[in-house]
Amino acid sequence: MVGSALLQAVSAAFFFASTATATPYTRLYDRQANYTWPSEVAGQAYGPSWPQFVNKTTRWSTYEPPSFNEVFLPKTEEDVAIGLQYLSSAGKSFLVKSGGHGYSPSLHVIQNAAMINMENFDYVIMNPDHSVTVGTGARFSKLVDVVGNAGRELSQSQPHHQCALEERSI
Repeated sequence: MVGSALLQAVSAAFFFASTATATPYTRLYDRQANYTWPSEVAGQAYGPSWPQFVNKTTRWSTYEPPSFNEVFLPKTEEDVAIGLQYLSSAGKSFLVKSGGHGYSPSLHVIQNAAMINMENFDYVIMNPDHSVTVGTGARFSKLVDVVGNAGRELSQSQPHHQCALEERSI
């Protein structure tokens, strides 16, 4: 009980002491231990006092929502690997937010978790061979726009819902 009250007091002090400048959230408080984000990615993890926290953790559906006590915004694939290794070793629950969509009526079981926000991987590239490279943070609408602007369209005629690119007349 005392530890919980102390944590609330520290959290409140941290909230009121924060400025408009984003302050990285480098400590993860678990019920059993105190973990610290690895230095390579500590500046990409933020707690609830960060002014952008709600914006970065809000999902499109609020039905039976998960809750988050930190958000991790990796910039590179290596950052993702480091973050996942850290979260796994800390025994911390996490949920990945790609483009922002995704629905499951059971997401409410994820509480006080870390959100891995993949917004820095929001890209779609039409390659010279007409294949497409899609980042894990891209939204489907962006994929449709890039493919369409290249005079191609998506087809789901392949087995197992693999998309094929087909040329189209404009």
